[in-house]
Amino acid sequence: MLLSGRGGGICQGHPDAARRRCDNLSFFVHGARQMPIDVKQAVVTAKDAVQKLFHDEDLRNIGLEEVVYDELNHCWRVTVGFSRPWDEPMVAGLGFAFSKEPVSVKRTYKVVKLNDQDGSLMAVENRC
Repeated sequence: MLLSGRGGGICQGHPDAARRRCDNLSFFVHGARQMPIDVKQAVVTAKDAVQKLFHDEDLRNIGLEEVVYDELNHCWRVTVGFSRPWDEPMVAGLGFAFSKEPVSVKRTYKVVKLNDQDGSLMAVENRC
């Protein structure tokens, strides 16, 4: 399911509130509402994870590509794109600097899987 925001149901006074799923992102745990991470926090966490994991590779142009909430596995799947220095085209001399042709820089895409309740990192995968 592709998300653009966050729903919210409250389910107050439900006898089995500890186990009942109240909406697609909110749960009651031991009688108190546990707030899972929302889409914005998932994106911030995923981008931060990519920057930390690949810190020695001088990442550039880091950006959000896609966010999907996986209801079956209770996780966020955040695709982050970036470029590395070796992804940039190598050109001999100064011809590249004065070229009017647009230069295409290769991008790498990683899918970051985050636990929907606490934002913990579950996996970082190559996007196929």
